[in-house]
Amino acid sequence: ENTMYAVSKETVGEWHFEDNVTTGAFGHIGRVTNGVYVTGRVGMGLQMPGSTTVDCGEFPVYSDDQGVAIDFWFYRVDVARRQTLCAVGSQMEISIEANGQVQAKLGEFSVTSGTTYLRSSDRWYRIGLVFNGREAQLFVNDALLGTKTGSGAWKRGQPIVIGAAKSGCQGIMDEFRVSLIFGREKFQLPSEAKFELPNGYVPAGQKEFVIHFDRE
Repeated sequence: ENTMYAVSKETVGEWHFEDNVTTGAFGHIGRVTNGVYVTGRVGMGLQMPGSTTVDCGEFPVYSDDQGVAIDFWFYRVDVARRQTLCAVGSQMEISIEANGQVQAKLGEFSVTSGTTYLRSSDRWYRIGLVFNGREAQLFVNDALLGTKTGSGAWKRGQPIVIGAAKSGCQGIMDEFRVSLIFGREKFQLPSEAKFELPNGYVPAGQKEFVIHFDRE
């Protein structure tokens, strides 16, 4: 119908793990338990032996149907068990399964990295989850590996926690960022503006398409 919907994103928290004083931006200092500051991807990072937790404070809820974007760098070491990377109360969790698959759970649905598994050898990975309130997208090193449609209502008063006291992540965490995504704004495109689908592509009854722009 020549209509475009735009969503807005606002970063509300960043934790760089330089030290106990400058751990977090926007005035949110993460309370670290059982973690050690070591050389990170940029500057310092937080070494997590499997029982480390970082309490980043309450997850802000301005609208029940808001979305969220979480991204961070993780230096994984070889460990053949499930690892909890981060969570928002009981409503959202990102983990690495024992086989190396990345999984993000949001309420009653989940999205995974599919047949892509993180290698067991030492390496930095950038892991990102983008949920716009209608669809979740999971990225590893800026590659889109999984999508899943779903919705849910956020509960207020839930903490943002990196790691877990039991079955937490084992490796180095760096540059952890949380952003909020808000409702759709409708724009009617002028008649001379249009998007064209690739030749030969037949939409299966779809009326809406998600257009994703990379960072460049």
